Amino acid sequence: EPELEILHAEDVDDTSEHVLRCLVNGRFIFRSLPGLCKETNTDESTMLKTLNIMVRKNLAGKISGKKGLRWHITEKGRQCLSVE
Repeated sequence: EPELEILHAEDVDDTSEHVLRCLVNGRFIFRSLPGLCKETNTDESTMLKTLNIMVRKNLAGKISGKKGLRWHITEKGRQCLSVE
């Protein structure tokens, strides 16, 4: 079984941390790109880059549903926030 990579708060940039907090504290579990952009005051291209990095690091997950793409926080993302 591969060892879980321990991610520390300093490994997460400010934008990612801000997005993680939105994913944790939002009213919805699954968040849309426009909703996250509005809440974080970030443009869509920056948000997409950030979300893609977070998905690669397994801090966030991405699902495709009837209403399009949605993002959610993973257990690893939650742990990363609780480290601080």
